[in-house]
Amino acid sequence: MVAMKCGMCGAQFDCMGRDLKLCWCAKVDTSREKLAKIRKRTRDCVCKECLMK
Repeated sequence: MVAMKCGMCGAQFDCMGRDLKLCWCAKVDTSREKLAKIRKRTRDCVCKECLMK
């Protein structure tokens, strides 16, 4: 597990690294449009709250 800082809001959160099989973010149903908007703002991981907004 890696301590990360959200690329959008700056909040600290735990990330399972780049192993998407283990990470919580792989279980969140997110549209391609939403992911594109996030990628315009940051290339880093984002916290669960920002991903689900």
